[in-house]
Amino acid sequence: MRLRLPTQGKSSTMASMPPCSLARLKSRSHCRLLLPLLLLSCLPCCFSFRISVPLDPECVIGTLVVVHSEPAAMDFEKPISDEPVASTDERIYILVKVLQVSKPLTLQWNWYSPDNQLARQSKIVAINAKGKYLAYFVAWDTLARANYSGKKGNWIVVITADGAFLARKDFLVN
Repeated sequence: MRLRLPTQGKSSTMASMPPCSLARLKSRSHCRLLLPLLLLSCLPCCFSFRISVPLDPECVIGTLVVVHSEPAAMDFEKPISDEPVASTDERIYILVKVLQVSKPLTLQWNWYSPDNQLARQSKIVAINAKGKYLAYFVAWDTLARANYSGKKGNWIVVITADGAFLARKDFLVN
């Protein structure tokens, strides 16, 4: 085996290269170093937008009606509409169907007579105590005829959930 030693401090391949190709070789090596640096310097210039996706709403009112029929006999899968209320009816029911509930709630009904006086405040009712997801629940409160028989006119019921406003229903007693 024979070794060939470079002459004058340059390798034989570099000595045979023309001077412009040496410049290209050096510029390519500089480009290889600058290209990653250029890419890294562009990264902080990227924009990103942080959006917050809201959670699914809770306590969406599906139905809020005034009826004089017994709610326990109703089919809550079907639409329910208001019924006309007369001062001779035995009872008035305010029925609320609440959708998408996944936490415990307390409900309370506040009945206001036509003269804007609090006629009745229901007991606090606990709903979904175990905190499971409910597609819907239906609850109602009753106003006996003794509370409204002599008070014809526009009545208001305000329903609160955990002490905060949930719904309001205006209705007429004939």
